[in-house]
Amino acid sequence: MQIPCKNSSTIQKISVILASVNMVLTMKYNEHQLRLLCEMLEFIEAFRRGELSYYLLVGNLESALDAGEFKNEEMVELWYDYWGPLEIWNATKGDSVIIEDVNPDLSNMESFLKRILSEVQ
Repeated sequence: MQIPCKNSSTIQKISVILASVNMVLTMKYNEHQLRLLCEMLEFIEAFRRGELSYYLLVGNLESALDAGEFKNEEMVELWYDYWGPLEIWNATKGDSVIIEDVNPDLSNMESFLKRILSEVQ
């Protein structure tokens, strides 16, 4: 599954997705929130490419969640379940973590975000 988050037509694609989903999903995630979920995936990819420090990755993920003002409490709780191990690595090793240490936790977060985005496709 490929989620279109990196090109200029992302907003248009998200609009089409939102227009085609039922009312429950539309209420669950708005266009702004979907963009932020895509950004979270992009942060993870940027870290893996060495373009973003681990400290910034963890902070950017939480900032994006806060910016989304998500009202779905179940989703937010699960998000923190996946983010928690990343924050523990951040608190204990900071930018000295190596990808092998954090990759399982990053993959879990990445899979979680992709599952959320797949709900609206």
